[in-house]
Amino acid sequence: MAGKALSWLDAGGRLVWVVDPENPTVTGYRPDGATVLLGQQVLHGEDVLPWFALSRSELWP
Repeated sequence: MAGKALSWLDAGGRLVWVVDPENPTVTGYRPDGATVLLGQQVLHGEDVLPWFALSRSELWP
């Protein structure tokens, strides 16, 4: 999945989220690096979707 996310960034994407339900994590890829959402952190749309916010606990209670 990471390779696919990087190809979307190479094609001009600004933010790619990869949701792994087996591991329960969300990895956010941007052209300048990747971050993994853990614990009770909140997934933000940043400058791409500034109105979007989703708590990790909403995905995996």
